Amino acid sequence: MKRISLVLCISSILILLLVMFISCGLGCEPLLSSRAQKAYNVLKSKVDRYRDGLAVELYSANIMSNVIFKDNSYPSALLRFEEENTRRVFATTLGHDSGVIRRLTEIMNTLSLKGDHAEDLDIAIGFFKQLTTVTDLAIRLLHRHLSQINLARLRNSLMLELDFVNIINSIVLYLDRFMKARVDIISKIKSLIKTAAAKRGDKRAMINDLKALSSVEGEISKLILDKLVDNAFKIEHRLSITFKWDN
Repeated sequence: MKRISLVLCISSILILLLVMFISCGLGCEPLLSSRAQKAYNVLKSKVDRYRDGLAVELYSANIMSNVIFKDNSYPSALLRFEEENTRRVFATTLGHDSGVIRRLTEIMNTLSLKGDHAEDLDIAIGFFKQLTTVTDLAIRLLHRHLSQINLARLRNSLMLELDFVNIINSIVLYLDRFMKARVDIISKIKSLIKTAAAKRGDKRAMINDLKALSSVEGEISKLILDKLVDNAFKIEHRLSITFKWDN
């Protein structure tokens, strides 16, 4: 009799677990401990806040008036700002600061960009690539790697049972580092633009300053690689390790 009762008890438990498993498979969110739920809420709150802030930056009402540098005769499409998204990214990286954009316009007018002046053109193109990279990386991180879909996958991933809190905390750490570094890099870029613009009377000195902005071995490029690309890669790596268990 005891054996029958035990079998019935075990069967009931197994049936209950099966029902829970099927329910979760149909869309029910997994149960998390209060500590794990708190960690997830912190991550989602930060991602939402950063994403909303970036959207405000990208869709500022002042974009068309602040982007005062546009010349359709430049040989590089990047310098002509033909696409609205390029203009938005460009202005966003410079904080929609019309004063800084005006200084940059003066710098571009000092460079020889329409003739056989490869060095000047390379510097200008390299610099604008850096500008777009700073904001493009943030867009990719917040709207692709940390999209709403991926956040839901992260919460529902089977691997969460193994090390949920540590996974979330590490992503939050790398995310905060990325966003702080982006602010610092933008500030650095604006400062370097002002410094270079002040040297327009000495073109060679101005170009030497611009190389810190445009060269792949320059200061800004190293900051982008060490502070933005590295932290974005760490987040992507953590997500890829987690998601491989729920495929």
